Order: sequence, then structure tokens, then C-alpha cells
Amino acid sequence: MKSIRVKMFFIFSIFLIFFIVFSLFMNSFFLEKYFIYRNEKIFLENVDRIRDVYNNDSDNLSSVLKSIDRSKGVHISIINNDLEVVDDSFNRPNLSSEKIVRKIPLNIAIDIKNQITNIEDTNKKYLYKVDEDFEYGNKKIQMITRLDKNKFLVIEKPINVINENANISNDFFAFTGVIAIVLGNIFLLFFTKKITKPIIEISGIAKSISNLDFTKKYKIKSEDELGELGSSINLISNKLNETISELIDANGLLKKDNEKKKHIDDMRKLFVSSVSHELKTPIGLIKGHLEGIKFNIVNDIKKQEKYLDIAIDEADRMDKLVKDLLVISEVESDVKIINKTNFNITILIEEILDKYQTIFIEKGIKCSSYLTKDYFVNADLSKIEQVLINYINNAIEHVDENRKIEIREVESDNAVRIIVKNFGKNIEENEFDNIWTSFYKVDKSRTRVSSGSGLGLSIVKSILDNHVAKYGVNNIEKGVEFWLELPTITI
Repeated sequence: MKSIRVKMFFIFSIFLIFFIVFSLFMNSFFLEKYFIYRNEKIFLENVDRIRDVYNNDSDNLSSVLKSIDRSKGVHISIINNDLEVVDDSFNRPNLSSEKIVRKIPLNIAIDIKNQITNIEDTNKKYLYKVDEDFEYGNKKIQMITRLDKNKFLVIEKPINVINENANISNDFFAFTGVIAIVLGNIFLLFFTKKITKPIIEISGIAKSISNLDFTKKYKIKSEDELGELGSSINLISNKLNETISELIDANGLLKKDNEKKKHIDDMRKLFVSSVSHELKTPIGLIKGHLEGIKFNIVNDIKKQEKYLDIAIDEADRMDKLVKDLLVISEVESDVKIINKTNFNITILIEEILDKYQTIFIEKGIKCSSYLTKDYFVNADLSKIEQVLINYINNAIEHVDENRKIEIREVESDNAVRIIVKNFGKNIEENEFDNIWTSFYKVDKSRTRVSSGSGLGLSIVKSILDNHVAKYGVNNIEKGVEFWLELPTITI
């Protein structure tokens, strides 16, 4: 691909060569014609001047003729009807016709006489033509006009001088033309570099844009077309960058939406499968024990009561499962209802622990609480109570043989952290995300088993997410602690 610099170099050279050749052609073929045409007007101006001096100031006629001769390069003669030169620009007045015949060839005298006759016959004001000097063989232009009834004015100017000057001019013009081509192209190389540099820069930016690289910008250095082009390139780059960024963001959101839909679909399938499994076991137990009583498989009253107690326990378990499902359905619905109030969370914990005293005694669990200060928070009291109950239930289910759990409050950056700790086996860190999922019961290593519904921590996650609260789980020495954190308020 030829660069603009090379193209401009050739165009400039061709233009200069054409201009030089054209000028030489015009000088060679049209300069003489233009010289003849232009001098006709000059001759007429001199005729008017000479006629004015001839009529009004004849004493100065000779000096005027000499002045015109020197300034215009013409030869002026005043001739009478007998072809006698009565005055000329050489200041040789009153020459006889014999001398004229002697100085001018006969054919010239005859030619002048014929021209005078032509003027008289046609009533022309003057006769202007190109003539040839037979004495010297040179061409000349000649104008003949009448001054009065007795005298004629003859003005002559050689043409050979023009031809000689034209030849000299052509030689000089050709020489200077070659120099102009060389110097012009040297200048053009520097000048086109200044023009092509921003074009190359803009081209590079355009290539970067085509590769989706929008970091390069054109630095506008002028207010001409190149500056406007650079500004347009920058505008296109910015618009494309914005559009593609928006498209990428939109694609990202679409991808997330698709992933979320897939995740929801997978969770729905898992949820249905888990619910079916969770309900199948108690229903089977209830049916089996009731059938045992109905068909008198068990006749002993105490065994029948035991069967009925098992059926009631399984029914209670199903009831709790259904209630947990309703809670999850509520907190994970699009319509999130949170009734926030200001309350003392320390007192709430104490009330919950009082309710659990009977359970702690029945299960042989020692619960230690470290509540040293009253903390007030703004949250949904009933839902935070549900979170704390689920944490405590989770701790009870996974306590080890030492049967110990702890509950304490820790103040942290205008917030209170509630920690529920049970002593038992740690959770593998790669399972930290899974434990918040519905129906999580057993980890992959089978080191931690839950007898609950598997919905407790899922409910905790949904409630605290709706509160935009912090929560988490940490492994500690010989145990695990679950925590939540709420901003404190002053009342």
C-alpha cells in the first residue's frame, strides 16, 4: 500500500513538471502573440500623447519622441504625404525623400504608401500589423495613423528582442523549475510528515478500537479537519466503550440470572426430594405403629402406649417440619415482611434460656451464658428470636459427650455479636457454605450428623440476609461457634 507521503510526493512533482512544461509551451508559442496584442494598446496610448503634443506643443515634439523611444523601446517617425521624414525619435528632421529612399528600401516605402492608401480608402483610424524589416531581416510591429491632412505617424517596435528574451526566460525557468522540484519535494517530505503523523496515530487508535482496546486516545493539537477527525475517533471510542461495557454488564446479569434460575431449579428439586424423604420416615413410623395396635400385633398395654408415644413424637416432628417450611417460605418470598422494633436483645436471650431450662435438664446439657450488659437493637424481634432458637437447637443437637454449650455477647464497633458455642467435632471448612442450605444434615466425611429437619440454619440465613446482618460459623478448639451481629442503638 502506497503511503500518502509517496502519493503527495508524486502528485507535487507531476504538478510542478506540468506547470514548467506548460509555461515553456506558453512562452514559446503565445508570448509573441500576447506581445503584439499588448503593444497595440501601448501604441495607441503613445499615439494619443504624441497627437496631443503635436497639436498643442509642437516645440517639444522631438523631446517627447525621444522620451517615448527610451521608455517604451519603440522607433517613432513622422512622415509627410511625400514619404519624407519630417521628425523621428532619432532627431533627424527635414530629411528629403531622396535620403529616405536611400535609407529605406524601395519596397518599404511602397509598403508604407500602400498602408496609407489603405487607411484613406477604409476610413480607419489606424493600421496595426506585423511587418518584416527587409534591410535587417527582423520582424517588427508597426502602427500607422494620420496626425493631420499632411502627416502620418509611424511607430515601430522589434519582435526579435521578445523572442530572444523568451528563449532566455525559458532556459532560466527550466533551471529554476528543476531547483523548485528538488527543494519543493524536500519541503514536502517534512510537511507531509507533519500531516501523516496524526493520520498514522489515528489509524493506530482505530486498530486498537477494532481490538476492543479503548485506552488509547488522540491528543488534539489543531482545530482543522485532522483535529475534528481525532475528536470523532475519541467520541466513537468512548461510546463503544460505554456500549460494550453496558453489554458486558447486561450479559453478566443475564448469566447470573440464568445461573440463579438453574440454582433455584436445582434447589427446588432437592427441596422436593428432601421434603419427601423427611415426611416419608415419620409417616411410615406412624402408620406402622398404629397398624400394630389396630391388628393386635402388640397386645400389651404398655407397649401399645409406647407405640402411641412414638406415633405422637413423629407427628410432632412432622408438625415442626411443616412449620419450618412455612417459615422458610415466608422469609424467602419476594414479599419480605420485616417488622422492626427497638428491643433489648440481652433480655430476649435470657427469656429464651429460661424457656430451655427444662430441655437442658432433660438432655443433661450444661448451658453457660455470659451476658454482662444490656444491648438494644432495631430488628424484627420474633425473627431474631427464631434465629437464636435455631442456633441453640443446632448446638443441642451437636453437643459432644461433655454436654456443654455457651452463649455470650461481645461488643464490636457499635454492634453486638451473639455467639452460641457447642463443644463437639469441628466442621470441615469446605462445608461452611453447605450448612446454610436447606436439609443439610450430614457432611461429606460423615463426621457430623443432625437429627433435626435440616432447615434450621437455612432459616437463620434467610432471616439475617433480610436484615442485612452479619453472621457466620467458626471452628474453635474442641467445638464450633455460630454467631450473628446486629448494630446497637442508644435508647
